[in-house]
Amino acid sequence: MYNTKEKKKEKGGDGGMGIEGAKTNYINKMASAYTNDHYAKAMAEFLGVDVSRIAASGPVKNWKDKFDTDADRKARADKWETNLKAAFGIA
Repeated sequence: MYNTKEKKKEKGGDGGMGIEGAKTNYINKMASAYTNDHYAKAMAEFLGVDVSRIAASGPVKNWKDKFDTDADRKARADKWETNLKAAFGIA
């Protein structure tokens, strides 16, 4: 019988998805909570994840049809970017 706990330990405790996968998963969960594709892409750039991975996975690819105007999304993204930079002390 294969012991999955052992497998996770061997791979560094990330369940085998890798650091890149873990970051992508986190970004998609955060973006789902805030329904904002611009925010997801800003987070991807901030964490150093390939933006194409974000756009191709999770709910982000379907958002353009579901929500309000690009200007509204951009305004929310700017707000989140400002808050994110403030939280990490980035000028």
